[in-house]
Amino acid sequence: MMWYKRKFRIAVVLTALCILLSSCYSSGGIYVDVSGLDGEISRSELDICFNGYKYDDKPMTFLGSKFALSPEYLYIIELRSKKKIDLKTGRVSSVCELPGCIHDINKSDSCGEFERFNPVFACKNGLYITKPDSPGKLFLREPTGEREVFENTFYTELDAAYAPDEKTAFSGFVHNGTLYLIGYCYMYTVDIDSMKPTSEPVVITDCGINSAAVSGDMLWLINERLELIRYNMKNEKIEKVDDRVIRLRCDEEGAYYLKFDDDGSSLYLCGNSEAAGKSLFAAASGDFCVTEDSIYYFSADGLYMSGKNGEDAQKIELKHTYSDGSEYSFHGASDCWFIENSSCGSIFLADCSEPRGAIFVIKRDSADYQSVGV
Repeated sequence: MMWYKRKFRIAVVLTALCILLSSCYSSGGIYVDVSGLDGEISRSELDICFNGYKYDDKPMTFLGSKFALSPEYLYIIELRSKKKIDLKTGRVSSVCELPGCIHDINKSDSCGEFERFNPVFACKNGLYITKPDSPGKLFLREPTGEREVFENTFYTELDAAYAPDEKTAFSGFVHNGTLYLIGYCYMYTVDIDSMKPTSEPVVITDCGINSAAVSGDMLWLINERLELIRYNMKNEKIEKVDDRVIRLRCDEEGAYYLKFDDDGSSLYLCGNSEAAGKSLFAAASGDFCVTEDSIYYFSADGLYMSGKNGEDAQKIELKHTYSDGSEYSFHGASDCWFIENSSCGSIFLADCSEPRGAIFVIKRDSADYQSVGV
């Protein structure tokens, strides 16, 4: 399939469903045939390429818990709305699988779309999640059900003071088969296959951790004071590299990060063995993405792509036509997030702007994309 901009038309027939259905059933529900209703999605495939799926090895961000990526689905998880996008068809549906459920129409508490959980990461086996009412526990949601696979019992005085009811709660990401478990101010590693710890907990900062990523033997993090911290997991050296830092991504060479400077915000690069970062170019303070050969970032007027050194920048015009004929409009970088997996041939840009956004599926290291309205 040639890569060019495609428009996928998705119509959600809420009025018709409200008339046909009035309740959400927890068991033995009623199925309604909506195949004859207007608005069926095009059956064209999105042509997403996974080259032998690996675990997600990209960093969590401020809102990293809103997204998870598997070879089948892109999950978009919000407090009161949980959707998944089929990566074959582009169909947007709820994560709820209750028979006859009409999801967000009747606001039933038994609807799976309103279940309270946070995705940590996804894999070919299912979705790894944590739950607010079960702090410290990691669950694997498989097609056949859900089971607890790990429990964190470590915490510090800072954890107890900051969240006494959830002092063992954690976030995490996976890199090269290792789960990096991130607590309030500490980290340790867990083997993803055996779910056994492979290192002792290490307190890295004296305040909360906002985001973290790995490059080689280095764990990079941003704390609540917006300090960029580098922790050498081999010799256990901890050092502050920069401050006023707000976004972080890594590759095997080092850390790319956005920081506030005197003229706004700029993208910086600091190698694993370098003492300080160097400025690459000015960029808006939203999310950004680093691939093998490119950097995707935002300026005030939209999305740009450049080489890893910041040269040869080009603007990518984001366009999508919704089912009612209206056109997508870029409202700024604050509601835009990148989701990716190193084994996938595409990266995903999710614009969650209200009242409607879109998902842009961008061919890696190119300006070509497809789009899905949400």
